[in-house]
Amino acid sequence: MPNRSRPSQACELCRVKRRKCDLKKPACGQCLRAKVQCAGYKDQLTLRMRDETHATAQKVLAAQERTSKYKSKPSILQEKSFEPLIYNSLGIDSEQVCLNHFMSYYAATSLFEYLPRLYDSIEMPKGDLNFALSVPGLAILSEDMTVPALLDLAYARYVSLLEIVQRALPVPKLAVKDSTLLSVLLLALFESLVFRGRQSPMNWTAHIEGAAQLLQLRGRKQFEQPVGRHLFLHTSHSLRTSCITHGIPVPSIISSLQSQHAGVQRIDEHGPLIGAFLDRLAAFHAFASTMQASRFLQESRALVAGMDSMFAFLQRTAPPEPMVDLHLPEIANVFQLYVGADLHKSQRSAWRWNTTFMLRLLLSDFIGDGLNRIDEEDGSLRGNLSEHDRTWLYDVAVLPIKDLVKGVFRSVPYMTNLSGCPQHSAKSLVLPLACIARCKSASEAAKMDALNCLTYIGMKYGLHMATETANMAREACGIEDWAVLPHFC
Repeated sequence: MPNRSRPSQACELCRVKRRKCDLKKPACGQCLRAKVQCAGYKDQLTLRMRDETHATAQKVLAAQERTSKYKSKPSILQEKSFEPLIYNSLGIDSEQVCLNHFMSYYAATSLFEYLPRLYDSIEMPKGDLNFALSVPGLAILSEDMTVPALLDLAYARYVSLLEIVQRALPVPKLAVKDSTLLSVLLLALFESLVFRGRQSPMNWTAHIEGAAQLLQLRGRKQFEQPVGRHLFLHTSHSLRTSCITHGIPVPSIISSLQSQHAGVQRIDEHGPLIGAFLDRLAAFHAFASTMQASRFLQESRALVAGMDSMFAFLQRTAPPEPMVDLHLPEIANVFQLYVGADLHKSQRSAWRWNTTFMLRLLLSDFIGDGLNRIDEEDGSLRGNLSEHDRTWLYDVAVLPIKDLVKGVFRSVPYMTNLSGCPQHSAKSLVLPLACIARCKSASEAAKMDALNCLTYIGMKYGLHMATETANMAREACGIEDWAVLPHFC
């Protein structure tokens, strides 16, 4: 993972002995005077990525020692002797159960949706690939089956996978492999699954930033195969989400890489569409408070047009169908005003619709905040907006809210009852519902329905994240970073 501090530029021997190195090439003066062979200088990108990974591994191991849960790394024999205790009575291979559960249920409503299709295309020994997938897979299975021992095993494998990545990063040929980037993304997913508490998930952020550094290292070659292109979009979307959450612009290298190769467009038109939009939304969120009125209007128009393109794409490729005769009194009772239900083609299409609804709600709030700022300013900021422009900004900020809220609510019956695995699809409702509950332009009835729905899915499926998000919204707290994770991992 990337190290935020500046690593030493000294040669290897001076670094070890902590001597002042004069950085001369091909051999430094200290080594020449000592009459020893200078080991040379290491690439700075490699140092940055390796050092933070090592530090993270040490923190994980130290935390495990403090809690006395993982005083030593479990051996293969310990793992093998443990797992049959759970599954032997069923006559089922535990590794296969974990893999199937992850691929069939979790991946469908996450950025890992490409893995089931491209599993055989990943250039990684299948035993190693299954081990990497088992890190988040065991955590998911532990929660779904209420078996804490599986989470213990997942933690142990997390440390092992972290060590594997640590060994790969200093070696350029290994660092640029798809297997290394996928492993980092799986480590980040594990962090999002086990994170608890009202604070920023720093380990998840560190993994995602490290994955972004790998994108730069991988360069154009990563677009030559479908797996590489999907990994790029996955990583870039997660990074963009982190940037929007923290109110900072997306690094220019991400959009630059994406524009370098038209192959990205062949994956899925929706991916590049939403990627370009997230870039612009992150910059808008970061700089809107300092924009002149004319620039604010220009960016608002561009973002609204981008949203219209995404809705048009979804309507063309995955239109939801109204469910007329559906009778679900348990769901209907959650809402003050039941708005009906939509049947989606798949969990993935429902997830995409809700993501788009959510982004449009965020955009409405950003535009509304900017319009209030402009109206409160005296002088040039206010004078640059005509009454027509001000009316347009108000309309695009407020008028769509009712339909956006309705769209999210109409997906709830499908995601909680009809999706095939409601325990996982319901988790993807947390952030869209949180956005409604915190939307400044939403009605009080809509906000209350969103809170009730979060409470309902939290209680029914034991989703701590849904319950905690509802509590934060009721307390008028900002929705913390970790509430974003289940939607963008």
